[in-house]
Order: sequence, then structure tokens, then C-alpha cells
Amino acid sequence: MNFRQTHVLVSILLVPFVFLLSGCDDEPELSAKANDFYHIEVDDAYLPVMVRGNTSSGILLLYIQGGPGYPSIDFATIDYPQWKNTIEKDFAVVYYDQRGFGNKQGIADLKKMTMAQYTKDILYISKFLKTRYKDSKVILFGHSWGGDLSYHYLLNHQSEGAIDALISICGPATHDGDNVALLRWDFRRSYLINVSDVFIDAGTDVDYWNEAKSWAIATNPIATEAEMKQWNKYVAKAEKFTEGEIGVGAYIKVGFFSPYNIFQSLQYELNDEVATALIQDEIKTNIMNDFDQITLATLMIGSRFDDQAPLEELQYIFDGLGSSQKQFEIFLDAGHNVFLDDPVGFRNVVRDFCLGL
Repeated sequence: MNFRQTHVLVSILLVPFVFLLSGCDDEPELSAKANDFYHIEVDDAYLPVMVRGNTSSGILLLYIQGGPGYPSIDFATIDYPQWKNTIEKDFAVVYYDQRGFGNKQGIADLKKMTMAQYTKDILYISKFLKTRYKDSKVILFGHSWGGDLSYHYLLNHQSEGAIDALISICGPATHDGDNVALLRWDFRRSYLINVSDVFIDAGTDVDYWNEAKSWAIATNPIATEAEMKQWNKYVAKAEKFTEGEIGVGAYIKVGFFSPYNIFQSLQYELNDEVATALIQDEIKTNIMNDFDQITLATLMIGSRFDDQAPLEELQYIFDGLGSSQKQFEIFLDAGHNVFLDDPVGFRNVVRDFCLGL
């Protein structure tokens, strides 16, 4: 998404009402309209955490932001995903700014911008939530790259018992340049063939999609830069990518109602370095044969017209999961931001899964 590109350019310093992890002795009052804010110390960083919605439900959806590089708290403040009057009515959603992004405080050491550190951050936050909101279930709620980070978390820390289930929303697990790049592009080749069939069967732009399908069948594997660019050209015509509305009102809302220092979250030069460091660290690890180690209850959500997280890759991940309680919900007329394309269907699927735990 382009949330980062349309991020608020407001220069207003707001002082947060801060709780440090070590200073939280009293349990919060559970509420259908909670709006709790903390800073949680993990190593050299203080990570801002917002808990908003129905904490009395006993279910906390720990939202793992995609990107990497997007500020999750601002994402929540302007209600980009439109969950405030939907998902947050049912459960509480926990938003936090990841290390090196948004309004994190403390030392931004590029050497610590690793998947291991990021999963450790999630572990500390989830343990805090378990302690702070006693008897609540904490569910990883990762979108896009956040889904990938969720997989890495469970492969490293599932045994800690701080997470009760996983909801992965359009979350792939491969990257260009890693040691499963050919597998990645095999998924994408299959995606183009299958999407072509959807349009051909519907009688839409039949000549174009017959050409695209023939090209994909003949180009095996898709391996060169020129072939990847051609694939991108073909799938662009099928892409369904809904953007949330970000107008002047959203800018004002962040400027006056964000629970922290706006200046901190505008440091995009550093964000780019952090994102690069994370991806470079991630591509060193192949997790595609390790999904059987994930045994928690899992809901996987995918969309037919999502070329960033093709259903073909998500199906591979789903099939490999070791969980005895897993379900794969496919939205046939949606793209990467499925929660915007079909908000009612998305809410129903998430609610039914959580209530069934």
C-alpha cells in the first residue's frame, strides 16, 4: 500500500501519556471501548503500543504491520483499515510501531534490525499483553510482510506460549534474491495462468489473457529480469488494489490526536535503511519447508487478485502447516487489502475463527 507515501506531514509535537512495562502495576479496566497506550522496553528501544477496541471480549488481535516500513499507530489513528467500527467492536486490536519505524524511541542500531530481534520484540509485547490483560487470548494478526514476520515469530517462539493463534492476511513468505526465488516465481507463473483463466472464462479481454496465459506456459521458469518485468506487465491488468481514503481530515486527526511525538515518525531516510537491513537479513533464511513446526490454530486469508501474495504461494504455506485446526478463506473478488475490498466478509471470517478458539 501507499500509506507511507501519503503519511501525514504535520510538525506538531505531542507528549504521550506513557506507561513503561516496569511501571504497570494495576490491571486496566476492561471495556468495550478501550483506548490504552503504553511504551514497552525491549533491549535499547521503547516500542509504542496502542490497545484499542473491545478488551472485555478476552481476545486481543496483535496487529503485525506490513511493509516493512509503515507506522502502525498512525495507521490506527486515521483508521486506515476501517476496523474501529467493525473488528474493534468484536475484539481489541493491538497496534505497535516496529523497531526503527514510526515513533519508536531509544537507539536505532541497524545491527539489531534483524528478524530475530523483531520476533523478540513481538515476544515481549505478547508477554506484556498476557500479563496486563489476564485470561485474554493473544492472536497474531499479520498482514502482508507482517504475515511473514508472524511465521518467523512462531518458528522461533511458539513454545513460549505467549500467542494463542495465528491469522495471516495475504502473507507470503518468499522474496526476490533469496534461495527460494525460483519457487517464488513458480507460484507467480501459476498465478498468471490461473488469473488468465478467470478472465477467459468470464469472456473479458479474451485475446489479452490468452496471450498472457500462453506466455506463462511457455516461460518456464520465469528467471530473468526481462521475464519478471513482462510478468508484472501482464498481471497489472488484473491487480485489484484498494487504497484507504486519506484526506485532509486524516492529516488533522494524526496531527492532533496521535498519542506520541509526530517528529519521530517522519524520519523516512532511516526507515529505508532499516527496511533494507531487514529484507537482507530475511532472505538468508528459507522457511518454506518449516511450516509443519507451526501447530497453533491458524486462519489464512487470501485473495484471487493479489499478485503480492498469490493464492498459489499461500496454498503451499497452508498445506505445510502442522496445525490440526486450520482454515483457508479465499476472497474471489478482492486484492491485497482484502479488509477494504470486502470489509463485511473479512470481519465475519475473523470473528467466526476467533469465537471458535
